[in-house]
Amino acid sequence: MPFPVRRNGGLFIRQSAILTGLKSDELSRWKNQDELDRYVEGWTREHSHYKVMEKLEKVGVMAGASLNMDEVLRGPRLREREFFVKTSNPEMSHPYVAWLPWRLSDSSRGNYRDAPLLGESNDYVFGELLHLPNEETLLLEEEGVIY
Repeated sequence: MPFPVRRNGGLFIRQSAILTGLKSDELSRWKNQDELDRYVEGWTREHSHYKVMEKLEKVGVMAGASLNMDEVLRGPRLREREFFVKTSNPEMSHPYVAWLPWRLSDSSRGNYRDAPLLGESNDYVFGELLHLPNEETLLLEEEGVIY
């Protein structure tokens, strides 16, 4: 099925305009953008986001599927590059965090720790650093000021 073609960095929907019976010059496309948008929207609804990406790439349009977090984590490209580091925190909904997007040949993977849980460091911050009495910290927790 003919679809948009990328030329000179711009996305021209010349073929879509022709298929809808519209003129394919820039002014006509601009005047009929709502109809062309409906056509493109209808076409994309017929295919998965991966299939749309593949079809566009086959005709020279740079494209990428919009992925949800599960698709990103399960995708082969970032997995092959070991982009995600598994955490040990059982309370996280996704037990992975992103690693640095670059690698140096002689560097380690880094020092990754789980993100702190809500209120996990309260005793240290309020007690040791701020020297608040334990009773005052408990009162703040009861009043919902801290967790």
